Amino acid sequence: MDAWICCYRLAPKHIFPEQFQDCYDVIKTLLATGGQYGIDINRIVVAGDSAGGNLATAVALKLRDENNRLMAAQILIYPALQFMDLSTPSFLKMSAPPATRHQVAVYWSYYMTGTPDMASSFLVNNHSLHLRNTKYSSYIGVEDKEMHKTQRKPLDGIPKAVLDGLTDYRASPLMADNLKGLPKTLLITCEYDVVKDDGLLYKARLQGAGVKVTHFNYMAYHGFLSLQQPSSILAATEVFLQAFQDIVDYIKEL
Repeated sequence: MDAWICCYRLAPKHIFPEQFQDCYDVIKTLLATGGQYGIDINRIVVAGDSAGGNLATAVALKLRDENNRLMAAQILIYPALQFMDLSTPSFLKMSAPPATRHQVAVYWSYYMTGTPDMASSFLVNNHSLHLRNTKYSSYIGVEDKEMHKTQRKPLDGIPKAVLDGLTDYRASPLMADNLKGLPKTLLITCEYDVVKDDGLLYKARLQGAGVKVTHFNYMAYHGFLSLQQPSSILAATEVFLQAFQDIVDYIKEL
């Protein structure tokens, strides 16, 4: 399989959904023209880590919905998949550099608004109070036994981009209503990672939708694959080498 890297515009100058659109446009162009360059467009894998894992997940969902084309696979490496609730167990227990809970809230704020102004609201979940006791609560593992209660209205002062993005799978793939028909998935999570639960929740929903999931959880921290890229193979950690080999083996078997 050929490898392609998609570079997308960055926040704060560019905000959602521009990053998603950049990635989606690349894939659409590749599917439309790849055959001209000897690329087997039936064996394309979409992959990404962290924010890139978010984008890869969203692109796979959009391709399913708009083009009805099944990728060979999606490879999701410690993806951040929602900002509705930043108080899941992993967010509360695993907050440590290079991805603390506060840093993640700031990243989401920049992504959705171009400023860090929403971070404090994200940290206490004020921005998503109106979604409690809805179907979206169940997507993040919250019991839905009280979903019959009258729903809250969104709080005043929450930007529309934030309110829309909470349930837009292009920003929050975990909130997609339907995960059926997605390609087989390699999911990588880290034990010491604030977004570990995002991955575990997505895995459960994928499997519930009949999607084949291969999951590896490494005793590592967020970003270990990108931060540990060695100039010499002798400098690589054991967990880096194992994860790298697992990804290579997975791709070889497609």
